[in-house]
Amino acid sequence: VARLVDATSPIEAEPILWLSALAFLSAVLASLSLGALTRAIRTRPETASMLRIAHASAALVAAAGLALFARAEGLALALAGALVVSGIAAPLLRTTTVIWADARASSEVRATVQPLLSMAENLGEILLGISLLTLASGEAESALLLSAGLLIVVAGVFAFGHRRVVEQRQ
Repeated sequence: VARLVDATSPIEAEPILWLSALAFLSAVLASLSLGALTRAIRTRPETASMLRIAHASAALVAAAGLALFARAEGLALALAGALVVSGIAAPLLRTTTVIWADARASSEVRATVQPLLSMAENLGEILLGISLLTLASGEAESALLLSAGLLIVVAGVFAFGHRRVVEQRQ
C-alpha cells in the first residue's frame, strides 16, 4: 500500500485522517455484516448449515478482497479491497468460528477452546505475515496475496465440508 499511497494518492488529507476514516468504515461494515448474520441465524431453523454457508461465503469474500487488494492499480481499489477483508470477511469468519466452537464444546472446556482459537488465529496471521514479508518483492507481492486468498478459500471449503465428514463417521 505504501507504494500506492506515494504514487497515486488522490486524497489531499493527511494519511492518518483517511486511514482513520477507513477504520471507521470498516467498523460500520463489520457491524452491518454481523447484524445480517444475526438476522439470518434467527430466521433459519438449521443454524449449523447456516453457519457453514456463512463461513464459506465469508472465506470467498475475503479471497475476493485480497485479490482486489493484490491487483489494485490505484489507491482507491486497494483501500476497497482492504475494507472488504477487514470490514466484512474477517468479522464474519471470526464470529462463525466462535459460534461453531461454542456449539460443539461443552461448558467445562469452552473457556479453554475460545482462547486456543484466538491464539491459533493470531499465530497464523503472524507466521503468514512473516512469510509474506520475507518472500515479497516487486510483482511477487500480488502472487503472494493471491496465494493467501487461496488458502482462505481452502480453509472455507474445509469448514463447509467438515459437518458432512463428522456425520459420515457417526
